[in-house]
Amino acid sequence: MQKNKIALTFALAASLLGVGSLIHAQESARNYHHYTIAQITAENPADWKHPLTHIELDGFVTYIKKEGDGDTHIRVCDSAALHAMNAKHCIVAECIPELPCAAPRKGQHILIDGIGRYDAENPGHHWWECHPIEKLRVIPQS
Repeated sequence: MQKNKIALTFALAASLLGVGSLIHAQESARNYHHYTIAQITAENPADWKHPLTHIELDGFVTYIKKEGDGDTHIRVCDSAALHAMNAKHCIVAECIPELPCAAPRKGQHILIDGIGRYDAENPGHHWWECHPIEKLRVIPQS
């Protein structure tokens, strides 16, 4: 009986390691499609024609806040001069607790990869998002 438990434990561990390797291979092979903020915000969410939801885009951090649900909201705009949400020039990017990222500073130029979606969930929320962020890089100033 003990040998059966040990064999079952090893079989389960090997199976899980195989699944983990498969997931890692899928993530490393994922293609992100570059869009500008203007391209994303010009889309009609009711008529989204792009099946490519894995997006990459760059912009300037104009707001950052840790929310009560643990998500970190980062407003990313096509201009560092914007000081309020403008759904034609900004998107909201979110780091989630299950996939944390180092929070950038306000004013930094960043490049993000993640899942593109439209948020009309809450009253007043009618903007494009990158939620969750899967990768965030700061673009060095030249």
